[in-house]
Amino acid sequence: MFSGTAIEASPELRRSICRSELPCLICASVGRRYSHRIPALETLHKAWSSRAERSKYAKFAPALKDAAAKVDEYYEKTTHSAAYVLLMLLNPTGKMSYFTKHWPEDLHDDVLSTAETVFKARYLQLNQNWQSQEVNSRSPQRRNQLKADIVEALQCLKCALRHDLLFWEPAPSSLVELEHLDDDDEEVEVEETGDDEEGWDILLLGDDAEDVSDTETDIY
Repeated sequence: MFSGTAIEASPELRRSICRSELPCLICASVGRRYSHRIPALETLHKAWSSRAERSKYAKFAPALKDAAAKVDEYYEKTTHSAAYVLLMLLNPTGKMSYFTKHWPEDLHDDVLSTAETVFKARYLQLNQNWQSQEVNSRSPQRRNQLKADIVEALQCLKCALRHDLLFWEPAPSSLVELEHLDDDDEEVEVEETGDDEEGWDILLLGDDAEDVSDTETDIY
């Protein structure tokens, strides 16, 4: 029966992982690619093995059995390296979900203990040189120093904040102009002149307009 097997964590394996495999975990593309290998192999083996037992696929049974055996061979090779399991654990969308769902319960603790062992060995390797140095031999000039690109990015951010460059008024556009026109139309109230009210021409003519109106009255 094809299932998850215990992961070897010998001293030789831990040393090999510390030398070559763990640095690959930093690369996101490599991590995504390798984290799907164990699930893919298990899925293929389950699918081909189950179909080889069905009468519907009797003609393909020899080929399916050989394919499943080859997948099993590659799967056994993954048990000699903890990198595949670690990449699955470091995947934020998966973590331990695949192991708890598809692996036997007695292997769950093996997965976690292997991860702890490998990370502990890596941590000690990275810190042993620094811890072994004397305090006086360390370079105090390089403490709390940031790289040039980080300093430049911080300066640009401070300049943008001080000069209010992050948020600004929208540039002139047809949409903004239409909004202003709509606001003006709402504010302006058009007054209609009634029949009993004097028109604007009366205001311009003044007294002459009254004489003209009286003359028209006499004529009619």
